[in-house]
Amino acid sequence: ELLDDLEPGMQLTLYDGMLQYEVTRVIETNQLYELSALAGGPLTSRKGIAFPGKRHRLPALRDKDRVELRDGVDAGVDAPALSFVHGPEDLEDALREIKAHGKTVPLVANLERRNDVDTLDDTLKLADAVMATLCDLGLE
Repeated sequence: ELLDDLEPGMQLTLYDGMLQYEVTRVIETNQLYELSALAGGPLTSRKGIAFPGKRHRLPALRDKDRVELRDGVDAGVDAPALSFVHGPEDLEDALREIKAHGKTVPLVANLERRNDVDTLDDTLKLADAVMATLCDLGLE
């Protein structure tokens, strides 16, 4: 799903923005792309990827995150922070998860992508606090 809808001309960055590429050709939709290096170099494992300006359909909470959220609330976490908040639906999902577990705690929205700022007004209505990851926002 991360590669869905990439088109020629779109940019992507790897390794905290140190490596930058542009999609030059779609070889197989959602599977295989030709890239042109704008700023190349060696890439090692476990490095992040960002698609500046592209809105992803990936949910902020994966199954693993749901377990960690419940465990954290049970352990007495004061205010869990939800990363990669793309909009209010991600916060609503986390709040439902917390409530279904019989708890109520403040929720912090972590804004990490430029598109996340586009829904800031709606995010502020649901989150008890907001933090911005400036280094990630700066990459975009």
